[in-house]
Amino acid sequence: MKRVLWFCAAGALALADTGTPTRSSPSDYSSHESVRYATIAANYMTQSQVATVFSGAVSKNFAVVEIAVFPEQGQTFDLEALDFALKAESGDRLFAATPEEVAWHGKKPPSSSAPPSDPTRGVNVITEAGVGYGTRTNPVTGKTDHGVATYGGASVDNRPAPPMPSQTSSADATYVVEGKLRGLELQEGQTTRPVSGYLYFPLSRKPKNGPLILEYSRSGERAALTLSVR
Repeated sequence: MKRVLWFCAAGALALADTGTPTRSSPSDYSSHESVRYATIAANYMTQSQVATVFSGAVSKNFAVVEIAVFPEQGQTFDLEALDFALKAESGDRLFAATPEEVAWHGKKPPSSSAPPSDPTRGVNVITEAGVGYGTRTNPVTGKTDHGVATYGGASVDNRPAPPMPSQTSSADATYVVEGKLRGLELQEGQTTRPVSGYLYFPLSRKPKNGPLILEYSRSGERAALTLSVR
């Protein structure tokens, strides 16, 4: 699971400018707890909020948690998604899925370009025909001549046929959702300033009574943030 995206600027480490707007302080979130060098804060997004921001499909299959990290003054905090787990009502600990996994529900997204030829597939026959119109200056008379020409041709390959329009529009909509998920995701890396973003945890069923527990664990440091689902 590769998520790291960070850079170094003016001698200070900072994450890429993605995620969600960070609130003024940890107390602006529903739950927060201090660990070494930072305070971690979090909010649970309701199902209706997730459906509004992303899609109904995401809201039905994933719990979305907004997580913020506030490093102490002059300290660098190393942030990784796998340091967080969501403890469900069942007691299971769930780890965050990638934006691609969330958008496509674990299925492989369609390729943006035609894949290489596959000898095991059937052939596709592509035909093309048309009529061309043109003009030119006659070098003898100096007058403009008008002409009509027809053309045609056929080619054969064994690449998959392009998707039907309905399939394309459905895929386009899913790519839009994936883009939102990726753009608002909590980014990994080292930071010296407050950052926030979403993590997406798969749930077989939505919590009814709650609460859920967001657990943080890294190098002996631990935190447990209680998230109300109401």
